[in-house]
Amino acid sequence: MRYPKKNHNYKLFVGLFFILGGLLRSWNFWTQTFSGDEAAQMRKAVSVARGIADLVLWKNPLLAFQNIFITILQHNHPPLEFLLLLPAVPFHPREFFARSIYVFINIIFLPISYWALFRLKLNRVGLFFLLLLSTSMYAIWSSQVMTRDSLVIMEGAAIGISMLYFLKKPGKFTLYFLFLMCSIALLTSPDMVLYALVSLILVWKKRSVIGFKNIFFSSVVPILIASLFYIPYILYAFSPGSPRVAGANYYFNGKLTSPSNNPLSFKTYHDAFFTFTTNFFSLSGVFPACIFALFSLLLIRKKKFILPFFIIIFLFLGINVFKITSAYFYMNFYGLMLLLSATWLGSTGRIGVFFLFVTVFINLMGGIPLLEGKHNPMLFSGLPKKDNIIASGTIAKKCLQRDESYISTDDPWRTFYYFGRPMLPSVEGGLWKATEATEAYLKGDLRNEVKLIHFRKGQFDQTLIDQLDRIKKQSFTFGDDFVYLFKTCS
Repeated sequence: MRYPKKNHNYKLFVGLFFILGGLLRSWNFWTQTFSGDEAAQMRKAVSVARGIADLVLWKNPLLAFQNIFITILQHNHPPLEFLLLLPAVPFHPREFFARSIYVFINIIFLPISYWALFRLKLNRVGLFFLLLLSTSMYAIWSSQVMTRDSLVIMEGAAIGISMLYFLKKPGKFTLYFLFLMCSIALLTSPDMVLYALVSLILVWKKRSVIGFKNIFFSSVVPILIASLFYIPYILYAFSPGSPRVAGANYYFNGKLTSPSNNPLSFKTYHDAFFTFTTNFFSLSGVFPACIFALFSLLLIRKKKFILPFFIIIFLFLGINVFKITSAYFYMNFYGLMLLLSATWLGSTGRIGVFFLFVTVFINLMGGIPLLEGKHNPMLFSGLPKKDNIIASGTIAKKCLQRDESYISTDDPWRTFYYFGRPMLPSVEGGLWKATEATEAYLKGDLRNEVKLIHFRKGQFDQTLIDQLDRIKKQSFTFGDDFVYLFKTCS
């Protein structure tokens, strides 16, 4: 493949790759119902929007204050991921309008990232990065889901590019811009503090060039922005009545604790690493980026930014594999991995072009399910079936009274959103807990509270279904979804 001359700026390729990335991110993004996390995000956005409206109208200001700030303080992550959804709250179907915000942000990031690298005179790196990001099924799937995943991927890349600017031309503007990117990232995930720490080390090494005064005043911006959220966020976690596994307590009592009672157990770390690698190799677009990123270590003497990038990656690996049970934490450094991959591929001439297009081909093959409307980036796991929770939720909203509840095998956050009310805390917990609660119901427990049971084909054994058939008042079938009512509803 022959490249255009430098003065053409690769405009044709940039346009084609941007269109490709935009089409893939826009394809069928609205067809799936909300996941549990998305449903929780949407409910919180609705709560905050309602609180803002009531506060503006001075209608029950105390309740309005609670709807805004308690919602934010009880969220398991910083609030940016659901505050972005506020413009979509008045519009329906929210699966389209809310997700379109994330899709739009991800599409716009594609040309902006190329332009930023182009301004650094890294045309080839920018072009390769654009193509890798445009076709990565992991990045595409993340862009179609209303969670922090895609935001963190973009913010990691944005901070990496900001580091490139600062290293090339240390100065007041590049310093402030770097810290501003870190501030925005901290409002998405506290994990991004590792980027801020490495950025601070880079800045400190250039202190003789930029001066202590500029370092001090530039650091005020991220500290102030972070403090406005994190100080009340942490204080609320220690207040009486604060939920034990929500808000900052989600980190204190969950993510920052060891994944087992024996932190030195070989099996603990083996299981954590096995979970990580299973999902790592399963995601289309992640594994090749890792390989090419490792090859970029060969350029570490020529490219000053490679070392701080790898410090960030290894910090995440060391902390997350051994302390956090999440299998998707590599979203935190995926943007950096793509930048490192593009750097190595861009330095290897024709062989780099060959590897690039092999990777793109693999990425696009992994995207075949996406074209069929199946939203799951995992190559080695079952794809989610299209459910009918909206129809099931319509029955729940219509037939259940204020003091009545239900049992469902579905995610409790999803049912809270689509059924219009939460399950009883004692029956939340997925299929196992729902089966246990249903068996208890058949023995006579929960009869006063539970008036509806929702499950899917194959989740309950036939004996259990036969017992439910004998005592039900009405039943509804929506595809593979079954709704049993234990009251009459016209």
